[in-house]
Amino acid sequence: GSIIGLIFYILLLAIKTKQLMYYSYCLLGICNLLTILIHQRIPEPIIALFSQEFITDLSLVMPIFISAAITQYIIVFTEAYKFKKTITKLLLIYIATIFVIAALFLFGAPIKNILPAFSIANIIATFAMLYLCFSQNKFPRSVIAMLVIGISMPSLSGIITLTLALTSI
Repeated sequence: GSIIGLIFYILLLAIKTKQLMYYSYCLLGICNLLTILIHQRIPEPIIALFSQEFITDLSLVMPIFISAAITQYIIVFTEAYKFKKTITKLLLIYIATIFVIAALFLFGAPIKNILPAFSIANIIATFAMLYLCFSQNKFPRSVIAMLVIGISMPSLSGIITLTLALTSI
């Protein structure tokens, strides 16, 4: 309930201020909320429409979407789209790669083929996001520390989740 309230509040801020950062943060909140709902099997009537295998695959893919949402948030928060256009393009390619990898996984592509591509893309994107955070002197160290944690955790979570899925096959 509190996450829904926070998302609604951020959405109202986004509509009122028209700042991209709030929209990006709202997207991140929605991805987190969907991940929690799917892992907790809360929307049971909707889940019942799909096979158990698809729901399991979807629960493995959702952390990857959090990585995409954080990437979008970092692009907007650091204003990379204004000053670091090459890195912004690289990170947008990473976001597109995440959607392709998720689609491939959900449609049955072998995870042993997907994991190396995702891992390499994830490592490159993580370093690019860290560069964006450290290259701008406008942030205090505490903000940079929080951004580093925020960037690192979903990236590691995505790799660990896919690796665990690979070992369970």
